[in-house]
Amino acid sequence: MAVTPGAVAVRPASFTQAADAFVDVHADISRTLDTLFVALSSSGQMAGSDSSGRTFAQSYDKTVNGPQSLLAGIALLGNACGKMAELLDASAVNHANVNDSIGLCTPANPSGNLKKLDTIPTLSVGSSFGGPGEPSNWEKLKEFIEGEVFPDGDPDKLTKAGDAWTRAATSLRQHQSPVRSAIEPIASERSVEVEPAQDQAALIDRHLGGVADSCDAVAKLCNGFATQVRETREQIGELVEDLACELLVAAAIGIALVLVTSGLSSVLATAAGFAKATHTGARIAGVIRVLATAAGQVARPVAYVLDPVAAAAGDLGALMGARAAMFSMRMSTGSVRAAELAAALEKIPSWAHDELKRAADPDLLRRSLEAGGVPKNMIDDAIANNPYRNLTPQQILNRYWDDGRGSWAYPPNHGFAGDYHVSDHIPAGTRLDRIGDGGGGFMGREGDSYGARALQPGKAGPYAEYVGTGQPLPKDWELRHGEVAEAFGQPGGGKQWVVVDRLTEKEVSVDRLVDAEVVKPVS
Repeated sequence: MAVTPGAVAVRPASFTQAADAFVDVHADISRTLDTLFVALSSSGQMAGSDSSGRTFAQSYDKTVNGPQSLLAGIALLGNACGKMAELLDASAVNHANVNDSIGLCTPANPSGNLKKLDTIPTLSVGSSFGGPGEPSNWEKLKEFIEGEVFPDGDPDKLTKAGDAWTRAATSLRQHQSPVRSAIEPIASERSVEVEPAQDQAALIDRHLGGVADSCDAVAKLCNGFATQVRETREQIGELVEDLACELLVAAAIGIALVLVTSGLSSVLATAAGFAKATHTGARIAGVIRVLATAAGQVARPVAYVLDPVAAAAGDLGALMGARAAMFSMRMSTGSVRAAELAAALEKIPSWAHDELKRAADPDLLRRSLEAGGVPKNMIDDAIANNPYRNLTPQQILNRYWDDGRGSWAYPPNHGFAGDYHVSDHIPAGTRLDRIGDGGGGFMGREGDSYGARALQPGKAGPYAEYVGTGQPLPKDWELRHGEVAEAFGQPGGGKQWVVVDRLTEKEVSVDRLVDAEVVKPVS
């Protein structure tokens, strides 16, 4: 119900109750941050001092250091709850003053003792780069491994860091319900500050979930890199042990990577030993390079992990900048963002409106994908690796909309990355799927991630699975399948299948493929 600025019918105790509840949430979030900080403080130099460790650290360190880090984001949300407590308390004092007829008292000048909570500081952990260095006597193999550096990351530290991030994510989600409960006492009050207060509480609730998702993503990053380092070390150990056993024959090495036998150096000096060591060293170098490449892939999502922090800072800017005595109507949800979205929507046809809305709102995209029955792993990838989080609706259009064609700026070559395969049938048993109704023509390899499909911004719709029948295509139809090109800020790299009418060069819809028995739906 809309309330005019002059309409007031308020019980101050309702605002006091809400303020006290936000004090508790502020304290709980502060404890969550302290617990995470203590756990991460023991994870220094966990990444290693090799190239893969440097790649990991360059990405990971952004999550734990600086004003845009996840630690800063958690502090921001805690301080936002503190600000809510202060403003709600100020409202309680204001209304109590009026009720008691103390005198003229405006929202900007309350009379009474107001709450003032301590600010939760922004904490930094330091760099994860570095490690204990090479194992004993590794120098005996240095000349054979083509200049590569031993991967000395600490899998145990990485795993412990991952566990700490997982616990933080769980804790942040547990704070969402108290935030919703904290604002409930003022719901029935009739005063102009109720609506903006409720809107700010809803923003805090939403961003707690977003930052929690990012904490989960960092946990996955740490655990994934820990597994890669551990497996790489095991592979190197097996290669070194095989080399040592073959060269020394009877010398059994109990601990891989520790070359303690003094006779190994003399054996390596022989022609046969040198040749074998050169071959094994090249294999070890290859294993290390694979780790370096994999580290880059694991760390890629960090580019989007910090987006929820920026989004929270933007949404809560009015709250955090407010004077301690006033809820402003400009804190109402969507005043700026809704205007930006409305302006952008006017520039595109109505059929693209929902897609732009979803591109600009990850929560809406998630709900839409869930409603379409899209598998959870695809949804998680779509949200964790969303390239549009920090873009305004107009910026999304500037980058990915083609004004001349009046549509999204689809890549050339039907979206294929280079050459594609051509056939006159879809092999029997080929498993395919699609996000979107059957009116479209593109299908993906079943199970490919959302980003691997390089879909247009905000793409959602019903999820369906299909299987090829092996039936020949009708005359003038041609099957094309191959790798998906990078597009719309998404990496691509998946596999796509599309049937094209050679007379028109237009895609044949999946519905028509079903009618022609080229594919059949999977129940």
